Amino acid sequence: QHAYNSNSSVANSWYLFVQYDKKIKITFLDTGLGIPTTVQKKWYEKVANINDTKIICSALNGDFRTRTKEGFRGKGLPKIKECLINGDMDNICIVSNKAMCNLKSENNQVFFDETTLSNSLRGTIFYWELNL
Repeated sequence: QHAYNSNSSVANSWYLFVQYDKKIKITFLDTGLGIPTTVQKKWYEKVANINDTKIICSALNGDFRTRTKEGFRGKGLPKIKECLINGDMDNICIVSNKAMCNLKSENNQVFFDETTLSNSLRGTIFYWELNL
């Protein structure tokens, strides 16, 4: 519901790749608009032209960013971060538009390695590993 809008000329596609090699490694790709495009931006982010990595990190931290303003929305990215802290997931990487965010957890803290890409990816790639 977030990745595509009715005005989009892009085919509504998503792909899931799974590999098992001592861990379950999952890659998910959607060809939608990208996280930074679909989250609600704060007024100062629009004025200051905040980069895509900061917007994704903010959404992961649980800032209320849903455009629908519905209370049950905007919980997916914070839940991903929570799974990392709990040790259920590892080696999370999110690439969307011009952002690449790698997440690692150590001692119940999440560390973000943020990179601004020179070229934009239309859509979002999630990669994570499930700990067994």
